[in-house]
Amino acid sequence: MCGIFDESGEWARSSFDHRHQFIASGVYQLPFFTRVGGVTEAVLGGWRVNAIVVAQTGAPFTVNLAVDRANIGAGPAQRPNQVRDPNLPGGRRTPDQWFDTAAFALPAPFTFGSAPRNSVIGPGYANVDLAVAKTWAFPGTSVRTHSMNTLVPQRGNLRSPHACHKRPIEFVRRNDVHEAVRIET
Repeated sequence: MCGIFDESGEWARSSFDHRHQFIASGVYQLPFFTRVGGVTEAVLGGWRVNAIVVAQTGAPFTVNLAVDRANIGAGPAQRPNQVRDPNLPGGRRTPDQWFDTAAFALPAPFTFGSAPRNSVIGPGYANVDLAVAKTWAFPGTSVRTHSMNTLVPQRGNLRSPHACHKRPIEFVRRNDVHEAVRIET
């Protein structure tokens, strides 16, 4: 059992620990309409594509009780009992059930639960930002224009579930999704 003064339940991964993270960026100068001269090159040539790709695994989070089971009044968050690993295999995770809710149980009245801090891993994140840009040259000056698009490749990015263990054994579903597509010009 982990009480509020028992440090063994607090030794865990950091709340911002993403075990794997991939970030890449690049610029590609489009080879079209270069060295053709005139208005055609001025308008259609010299465009470039910029990309930023981000992919990372989920961060851990803690399951807490929404009730004062230990009868200590207002104060530190209380946790349920954890009876097994709550992390589901990747193929079984859905927005409705990201982790095994049956892995948690209410502790006996007037006791603290055994669930450690940050024992559940939240959903990962993937994002691709694309921008098309061109620098327009004028006598004595230049103007840079761009259009930026945020794309999520064939998936929604789920936010971490709301991990509050309610009465008696109930979890709140949090199925909202990060903004999928944003276009700026």
